[in-house]
Amino acid sequence: MKLTQKQTQLLEPSGSNPQKDECCLQTPHKPPATPSSSSSNKVPLSYSQYPIQVMVLKVTEPFTYDLIDGKRMFHATVATETEFFRVKVFDTALKNKFIPQKIIAISDYFGTSGFLEIYGASCVSDVNVNQTMVISNTLRRRANGTPKIKDLFSQTKGTYVNGEFVVTKVILRKILILGDFIHYGIEDDTGKMEVVVYGRLTSINCEPGNKLRLVCFELTSREDTWQLKSVRHSYMQVLSTPEGEALNPDSVMKTSVELYF
Repeated sequence: MKLTQKQTQLLEPSGSNPQKDECCLQTPHKPPATPSSSSSNKVPLSYSQYPIQVMVLKVTEPFTYDLIDGKRMFHATVATETEFFRVKVFDTALKNKFIPQKIIAISDYFGTSGFLEIYGASCVSDVNVNQTMVISNTLRRRANGTPKIKDLFSQTKGTYVNGEFVVTKVILRKILILGDFIHYGIEDDTGKMEVVVYGRLTSINCEPGNKLRLVCFELTSREDTWQLKSVRHSYMQVLSTPEGEALNPDSVMKTSVELYF
């Protein structure tokens, strides 16, 4: 499917610039009353009513991102034949529409910080059952792949990152004012960096040797260390270590606890 010139002007998709994911949608007359305006880098919401047909490539399970109010959502990756988009869906009843390899039409979507945001069932519809869409293997790899750690070092702070990384160490820290947070050491064949998770994600049990799937983690730095930091809409899933993949024993640290007063 080819987007119209007007749609292309409205949207800067995740697939068009791997160095920086930012949306350039038209500013809405009335922003939604629902959550996502809390995005950590304060990018204003923007809006497009124009429908696009996309194929669903990847979907997370629904999860509760606001434990106090019980607000739920899920993440998805979708694509046209030429570009891909990351989507936040705040109506979990739409999970039955977001089935991998299924073609759907989305409209009335908001955009900010490299994500499309969908708030209601009316924003997603089925298309003709005979509709076809060819997504190249190259585009699929770009949409579903994990960036190399060395490449993240050259990205702009505030970029949101998805990927799967091997955990080499786990350190639990506690600050009485801020509560628990966890540092994970991750590495690949190009480098090492840290993952820092807060709040609800600290209840997930992850050990050295596991592989972490991270969705919507913010690239940042502290002192001389690059980090991927969890934010309000982050999703994290623990995957088993791939068969045949071994960790360097010297790179693994036992879990420790540090108290900060």
